[in-house]
Parts: sequence; structure tokens; C-alpha cells
Amino acid sequence: MSSLSQKQHEAINRVKKKPELEWFFFKELKHIKWLSALINNGFLDVSNCPKIETQEDGRIYLPDWPVLKYLENIIDQIKSDNNSQVIIKNLIIDFTRESILNEDLKNWRIFHQLSKLFPSISLDMFSEDEAGLFHVWLKIPYDRDIVAEELFFKLLAPSLKGPKNSLLINLLKLFFGFEFRVENDISKKFTLLYEKHSAKKIFKTLPDLLSQTDYCVDFNEFIYERLRTILNESESLDNASHYIQPAIEDNAQNDHRDETINLLVILFRDLLLISPFTEDFKKLVTQLVRSDFTLLRRIGIHISNRRFAELKLSSSIIVQKNFNHRIHHELYHYLKGHFDGMSLALQVKLLDHVDAIQATDGIGEEFKERYLAHSKLKYLHALEGSKNRRAKKMFNKYL
Repeated sequence: MSSLSQKQHEAINRVKKKPELEWFFFKELKHIKWLSALINNGFLDVSNCPKIETQEDGRIYLPDWPVLKYLENIIDQIKSDNNSQVIIKNLIIDFTRESILNEDLKNWRIFHQLSKLFPSISLDMFSEDEAGLFHVWLKIPYDRDIVAEELFFKLLAPSLKGPKNSLLINLLKLFFGFEFRVENDISKKFTLLYEKHSAKKIFKTLPDLLSQTDYCVDFNEFIYERLRTILNESESLDNASHYIQPAIEDNAQNDHRDETINLLVILFRDLLLISPFTEDFKKLVTQLVRSDFTLLRRIGIHISNRRFAELKLSSSIIVQKNFNHRIHHELYHYLKGHFDGMSLALQVKLLDHVDAIQATDGIGEEFKERYLAHSKLKYLHALEGSKNRRAKKMFNKYL
């Protein structure tokens, strides 16, 4: 790293005496040779970063840290200099630690500025304790969404191409932290720690990134447990899953459905579709189709339909509790594609379940017969064209 001239050192001293020059000065610096001198003069000391300012009218102002603009200018040079990379990594960790310990340093805007430096470093530079501090980044009150995207796309995603490690898995799991907001006395709304538009970008990218790695299994289990936790907390969410997510597959019915739960369901679905087939994978899908939660059963039935030849879970799917309006879409498509391939005993069991469908309480006598016919035809239509004579007879009876 080349040294600075006398005039360049004098310029640094002028800026130290007149902080108002910092923004203009650092914006123009383009060479890594300035870095050591700036460190020696305290410009990168966390204690010198700008503090939150409260203006006369009571509004809060979060100033940028001007020297970080210089670091952003020299990202490509930092990438090829190991010592400079360590400096950037330490700066990120020091600021994060100090923001936790020191109320005066909670200038949340600086997290955004620091996140722009992620392309200059790699995740393997962080210890497990250091990486654990990133949970703070997804809880800041300002610029949280931009910071989340920078953290994911610039630091974590590139690391997925390397060897599998638990540190990366734990950091990715931070993006699935959530909270509940009570909307009324009987329902809770589930939200991630950052906005949906950022989650949509991240979740949409994850399956492709994970498909070329060994992380799919870990994430399938993790998201399964996330969904179970969410549904345990909000019974109304599970009961209304067919409204919130009318179809597990991509379908026009899902248009304008962009609740956070939709994003999580779609991610889980897409990961299950690309996961390598193993006994653990089959065990997980079996748990889904046997779940007490309607939403999880719907996901399991959809995956069982798409990966029928590998899974062969018809005996777990053809059970009476699945013949209800909340699961109709997934079960219909499963029956349509695979009824003729089922054993005769299973076909008989299925038709018995259709026969056993009862009218919902509150249906008037004058509508009951029509209601029952409609309810049964919803499944019998899926069997149209089948060679099973009883299925044909039942279809003609209720048509």
C-alpha cells in the first residue's frame, strides 16, 4: 500500500479540524492508500461515528458516517487486500457490539452504510460469536429491509457455494424470525421481522441457491418446525388457510394473496419439490400428510401428487378427515392423477369416504340433497373417465 504525500497528510489534518469538510473529502477519495492514515487519525473509531441528533422541532435526524463513503469507493481494492478485509470485518463487529452496549451509538442509518461493504469480505472471516451479532441487524427500526437484503444477497448467498457449515445455516435462520400481532380477541397476525417485499425477494431466490447445495434437508426440517410453531399460535390461521392460500400450487386463485404465510408456504413447497429423495425426506412428507394442521396436510398432499412415483403415500392421504372443503383443491388433483393406479381396496375405501360425506349443520332440508350431491361430485369429477364401475355409478347418481 503506497504512502501518502505531505500535502495529502495536510489535507487529512484540515478535515480533522473542520468536520464539515468530511462529506466532500471522503466522497472524492478513490484509493486504498488512504486507509492506514485515516485509521491512525481516528476516522474509523466507532466512538467517532455520528450520533443521533434531536432537532428543535423534536424530529430525530440520523446522519451518515462520511468515512464509510470512502470505504464504499474502494470495495474492489479491499477485496484483494487481506489486511483491509480484516479492518472492514472488525469495523462491522465493533459497531454492532457498541450499538448494543451504548445508547449514544444507536445511529441505525450506519447499519445500512456498513451493509454496502459486505461485498468486500466473506462470511468465513467471522467467528461464531461474531456472526451471532447479526441478529441485531434484523431488528433495527430504520432501513431494516434494505439491510436484510444486503446481508442476505451480499454476504450469505455467496457463501452457499462453499462447504456446508452450521454458522451459515444459523445466519440464514435469522431471516425466519417472526412475531405475532393480535388483531382482535381471537386472531393473531404473523409477520416477519422485516417487510414482505424484501422477504419475497429473498424467499424467491432461496430454492435455486439451495438446490445446488446440501442445505435442503436442514431447511426443510427448519421451515416445517417454523410453520408448526406459527399454526400452534394461531388456530384461526390454519382454519382459514384455504382462503389465505387457496391452492398450494401456483394458481390464479392465489392472485393478490401476499400475506407473509403465503411466502413461507411457497418457499417450503419449492424446497420440497427440489429436495433429493431420501428416507428422511419421505418421513417428513409423511408427517405432513398425517399432520393435525390442515395447511401442512395440503402441502403434503401437493408434494405427494407431484412426486407420486417416489412417495406412494395414498394410504395416508385417503382418510376421511381429508374429504373436506379446506383440502379439496389438493385432494382433487391427487385423485385425478392417481386414482386408477391405486389398489382396488384403496379405491373402495376412497369411494366409501365420498359416500360418507354429510351435510353441514345449518343446511335446510330443502337444500340438503342438492348440497350433498354437489359435495360428493367435487371428488367424483376427479375420477371421471375411471374404469371403476362403482365410481361411474356414483358419478351418474349425483350428476
